Formats: sequence, C-alpha cells, structure tokens
Amino acid sequence: KCQLERESVAVAMTIADRFMSAQHLSRDVIYNPGQCQLLVMTALYISIKINERVIIGIKDLSAAVGGIYSPDQIEKMELKILHGLKWRLHCPTALQVGCHILRLLSAQLHRMNVEIKSATWYFLHEELTYQAENAVRSYNFTTKRSSTIAAGAIINAIEQLEDDADCEVLMDSKLLSIALECVLKRFKFDSQCVLLNARNELKNLTKENDECESVPNEECESFVPESKEFYDVPRVKEARRTGIPGVVSLISMDGMKPFTITS
Repeated sequence: KCQLERESVAVAMTIADRFMSAQHLSRDVIYNPGQCQLLVMTALYISIKINERVIIGIKDLSAAVGGIYSPDQIEKMELKILHGLKWRLHCPTALQVGCHILRLLSAQLHRMNVEIKSATWYFLHEELTYQAENAVRSYNFTTKRSSTIAAGAIINAIEQLEDDADCEVLMDSKLLSIALECVLKRFKFDSQCVLLNARNELKNLTKENDECESVPNEECESFVPESKEFYDVPRVKEARRTGIPGVVSLISMDGMKPFTITS
C-alpha cells in the first residue's frame, strides 16, 4: 500500500498512451511485452514524482516489483519517455476535464438563476470519478479525447438522476440537461454522435466490471464497490464515500511474472 492518489494512475496511463501513440517512439516497445510492461511501470513512477507528496525512489520501485527490472533499466526508460514527449507531461485527464465541465454547469445554472441540491453535485462528482477511473482500464478510450470521456460520464450521471423518485432530483436532472446542452454547444466538444458513443461505452464497461466483480477470478482486479446494482443512486453515493482504490495491473503477456501496484 503506497497511499497514492487514484488520479496518479490516470496520469500514468495518459503518459504511456501518448508515448505508445508515437510510432517512432513505440516501435521498440509495442511488440516487446517486457518493454511495454516497463513503460507502464515507469510512467507510474513519473506520475508519482509529478503529483504525489510521497517519495518513491527507483530502488524502492524495483524492489516493489520483485526486482523484475533494475533501477538502471527504469532510469533509462524514464529518460526515453521524457525526451520522447519533450517533457510535456501534464495532459489533462478525463477527471480533471470533467471537474471543469461541472464548474461550467454551475456557472450556466447561475446565469439561469436556478440552483440544484448540494447532494446532486456530490453525486455528479462521485459518478464522474467512478466512470473516469473505469475508462483508464479500457483500451477503447485511449484514442478518445479526455473531454469526450468526461462529457459521456456526466451524461450518464444525469440520466441516472432521471430514474430517481424524488421530485427535486428529477427537476435537478432536467436543469442539468439544459445547462449541459448549452455548455456543449458553446465549446468545441466532439460531435453529439461521438459523445453518445462514449456514453454507451462507459455504460457497457461499468456493467462488465460489475459482472466481473460478482464472479471470483484472479484476472478480475476490479476496483468497483461490492455491489451488483451500479445504477442505484444511494449505493453509488455510499461507495464513493468509502473510496475506491486505484489499481495498476502490469500483467505478463509472455510468461513473465505479473505484478500489481495498488494505491
């Protein structure tokens, strides 16, 4: 247990994805399972140095993965990533963009002279966090903009509010839908079709995670709360209150020893 922020995992995967998307950088990594594993582990190391207050040295990281990679190998990969990305390491994550969208929604509602319950804002933020963390684990989202993932998650969250029996919550959902439509039109988001596709993919990913969680399986290293009903609003709120640990699972693809780092 390293007591790391869950967002550090998303930052690490963003760094790894950007490195892998550059053909001139990834050609020595993409077909080499060992190097791919080293890349992701080193990206997490870089993310920790950028975002965390704790200090994890290269020797500590090497020991944490059972000595699979030496400190020298980790350091060389770190320099390769830094130079390959030209030290541009602060690409916004889906959660960071999503929080900005929520602030834009708040400003839009203020212009409309309406307010919504604080509990509704809490639910939106926690649901956004949950779905953004799930997206980190899916390859399908590596090619999508962070703003697209964030908007899709917020659309899902608002739709869940529409299923609530509370009249005030239903009114909140309608006001939020109007505000979100205004925000999406005002700024350069992807098309409605792309956003809805992302929304649907996030829904399906969540259902898969819940099904995976209900069946004991070592390959299902799910970090969702223990429940089968994701779309139950009270359950989601309680699960977010207790927190969901972030997991980076660097799985072997060629008989190599797998390892996991849990925040």
